[in-house]
Amino acid sequence: MLQALSTRAIQQSFIALFDAHVDDLFSYCLRRISDREKACMLTQEAFMHVWGQLSEGAQLQLDHVYGALDKLIEVQQVSPMPLHGIFTEGVG
Repeated sequence: MLQALSTRAIQQSFIALFDAHVDDLFSYCLRRISDREKACMLTQEAFMHVWGQLSEGAQLQLDHVYGALDKLIEVQQVSPMPLHGIFTEGVG
């Protein structure tokens, strides 16, 4: 029961962080890459990466999302590639 409460609290915190900052993160990404569709995909991927880290015990912090987004932007600028696998191929 305690684990379920903890998981629910994490989910609620993640949703609150997403709702509060997704527009700012998207704008940040769009300013850096000037491609609306790609900025949307990269922002989503950054949040998905952080969500995955939460299951490994990482803390939920806004700077983790910005860090993931920066890595995704950097990889896309250097050599555009499919988004899936960016973090599992040694970049993150």
